[in-house]
Amino acid sequence: MTDQYQFIGNESNGLLLKGSIPVGKAIELAGKDFHFATSNMEGYVRCAVMVVQIDDIIPWKLRPFKTSYPEAVWLLDFGNGEFMAVKAHTIPRMVNILRLFDNYNTVSGQMALSKEGDSATVAVVSKGCRFNVELNGSIQGDTTLINKLWTRNKKRKYYRIPWGTSDCEVISRMNCEVTVGDLGTQVFGDQVVWDKDAVYFTNRTHLCAPSYAQVPLQSPAC
Repeated sequence: MTDQYQFIGNESNGLLLKGSIPVGKAIELAGKDFHFATSNMEGYVRCAVMVVQIDDIIPWKLRPFKTSYPEAVWLLDFGNGEFMAVKAHTIPRMVNILRLFDNYNTVSGQMALSKEGDSATVAVVSKGCRFNVELNGSIQGDTTLINKLWTRNKKRKYYRIPWGTSDCEVISRMNCEVTVGDLGTQVFGDQVVWDKDAVYFTNRTHLCAPSYAQVPLQSPAC
């Protein structure tokens, strides 16, 4: 299974938080009207942010190049675990690498994730803007993560990122609150509405490969 992926590591901590944005904003970010997952808010569709700490990632089985880094990826939700990345943040030394191999529209930032017991905190900071999330408890609900990943880069070209599905050591749905949201507003606009619960996971095998040019192919059922 892992032979098809050139980048293998461990996602030690991760968050997937969904929200809703006006359909017009989604079309603006995506460049066209895809079959976005619908929201229970009229005129809105679904978006998300994934923040993850990737540790000990080894490219092409070249252990001397093993590294660790965090990333925050801002996504449009197509439904059924399928997403398109429209923006990403990572630490400065990884910005050009993610632009090259993942074709993310990447800018520099700092990220931190931590979980202790039934509480967790997530923070993303970039150019004076912040996105802070506080989580607690455990509730019933969907814990689907990313099954298929597309991206639209800074030059507005579409790519597919081969993305492996893996089990997590621990995965749960938690109550959450976005305590500072201006970085999310910078990406999705001031009408973004974040959900009150999110998926938090630990120790998931990270499997991906370099992106390749491809426009998302969807059926109306997506």
